[in-house]
Amino acid sequence: MRGFRDAFLAYTPVWLQNRQDYVSGTLKNAAARMLYSMIFPLDVAVQTILEGLKAAFPGIGTSSALPILGQARGLLQGEGESNAAFALRLINWLTTWQQSVNADGSGVGAFADEQMARQIQAYLGNTPTVRVVDRSGQWVTVDPTGVATRAVAAWNWDGTSNPERAAYWSDIWIIVYPCEWTQAPNFQTRKAAPHTQGYGVGALVQRTASDAILSIVSTWKGKHTTVRAIVWSYDATLCVPGGSNNPDGNWGEWSKLSGGHGGTRIPARSANARYTVPLTL
Repeated sequence: MRGFRDAFLAYTPVWLQNRQDYVSGTLKNAAARMLYSMIFPLDVAVQTILEGLKAAFPGIGTSSALPILGQARGLLQGEGESNAAFALRLINWLTTWQQSVNADGSGVGAFADEQMARQIQAYLGNTPTVRVVDRSGQWVTVDPTGVATRAVAAWNWDGTSNPERAAYWSDIWIIVYPCEWTQAPNFQTRKAAPHTQGYGVGALVQRTASDAILSIVSTWKGKHTTVRAIVWSYDATLCVPGGSNNPDGNWGEWSKLSGGHGGTRIPARSANARYTVPLTL
């Protein structure tokens, strides 16, 4: 693209241009430098405007604008996602949001759970299986290849520990397998370990990733739903539709009584997973 400085030379007198005395070899460019300093800001301003316009187009403008575009379009770049791949998702953002309402364009059925699962999967670097299940036993599963399936199977998270929640029809649970973060020891192991070992409890997850997942869930879940828990599973048989290794109705609390009233308290949930229990989702 021809700039103002190049165009200006076309009608600038020779004696005002950058020139050299052929006899003495002396540079005579004082006027040229003054004109250059006057015209240069115009080229800078035009370049800034052009780059600003291009920045609004993913894949064309600067990659530094991608996080801002993602924020505006409700998308988050994955942990290991390239700029080119994220730009492609940003280009298709309207289709993605439309599919969160209805996958086939018919306007029948809610598909927010499926899109939420896809967004979680797109963020996590290991491309895990992500499942969403509601209290009535409606399952949505997105496998690592991106294929979504639906199933109806019993789900009893807290029927025994919290029977008062039976009417909470809007509750949902999210299951992620396999969890990409290292499984830290459970409480019993940590309690029995020497204090000098100093390791914690749970999963060794960075705060950035934890906040990112909660942000995705908040953005993409149905506005009428409540996320009761996110299950980060290390066991392929845990929390699957129709599986034998699913919650037994006592998982609404961290622990349960062993041996009835007056007994000792033992963990209520599987030790082969870690759990995020949001307070405001």
